[in-house]
Amino acid sequence: MKQLTSIALILLLSAFVMVGCSQKSGTEGQAEAPAETPVGTTAEQALDQAADTMTQAGEQAAEAMEQARESGADVLEQVREEGADALEQAEESASQAMDKMAEGASKAADEARQMAESVTEQGATQMDGIRGTLVETEQGVALFSDMGNFVLAGQDLDAMVGKDVLVSGTVQEGEGVPVLNISSISVVE
Repeated sequence: MKQLTSIALILLLSAFVMVGCSQKSGTEGQAEAPAETPVGTTAEQALDQAADTMTQAGEQAAEAMEQARESGADVLEQVREEGADALEQAEESASQAMDKMAEGASKAADEARQMAESVTEQGATQMDGIRGTLVETEQGVALFSDMGNFVLAGQDLDAMVGKDVLVSGTVQEGEGVPVLNISSISVVE
């Protein structure tokens, strides 16, 4: 802003010099004497000085524009650096999330492996805490659960039909239907 004010002042001064040089002096009928001015002795010299002043003002304006361009470039570089930092943080967060997902998948695989290892020599699998509903079927009382449907053996369960229960026991393949030999059962309320 200071440079623009300086440029405007220089232009205004140049205009006054030009006007002052072009004015006629004195009275009518008298011969004109050349006016002494600090700028120049002739209009042509004043115009040359005004042109030089205009050139200097243009150079100053160009310098101010270059400084503004450099400032803009600095700001742009700062924004780029901050964007790169944000991108790096996002990549780190994504990497951590992927690590947690891999850890969860590994844990699930370990649990599945442990369940498979619990299969006994007779082909039975120990199942603990299966929640479901007892239902009367053609094959007897069965447990319908999220883990599958099992015909129940090992206890008289007719009085518990229709109730939600929590069952533990050993699962063996029956005639096309898995059979759960109950080791414990409790009603869930």
